[in-house]
Amino acid sequence: MFLLTVGVVAAALGGQRLARRSQAVAFAGLLAIVTLAGYVGQVSGGSVWGFPLADLVWTFDVFVLIAELVAFLLAIALGTPGCEIGVWGELIARARGTPPPRTDALACIVGIHLIDRWESGWRRRSG
Repeated sequence: MFLLTVGVVAAALGGQRLARRSQAVAFAGLLAIVTLAGYVGQVSGGSVWGFPLADLVWTFDVFVLIAELVAFLLAIALGTPGCEIGVWGELIARARGTPPPRTDALACIVGIHLIDRWESGWRRRSG
């Protein structure tokens, strides 16, 4: 989810090339931080999976879940189509006054995009 969100935000700010580059940098940064935390844990406590790696993973998970919850609530409140990942690109596009990016290709975990598609068809049929 984190890398998808980085890609959506970067694409909204600077296009697909920036999105791919940003995702690669984010992945490399995550890998470096996880490796460093595991190494510090091994050297200081004799175990890779302990402090600080376990705390790092827990903290990262909490922050990502909070960001996803906020994005999900924003997507509902603003009526943005697609899953919660696409709301950031939608907000950036609205702020810039540009058309919103397509979110069809995003992987929505819970299938929110299917509900959006159903709602859209229902609204068209009911007028």
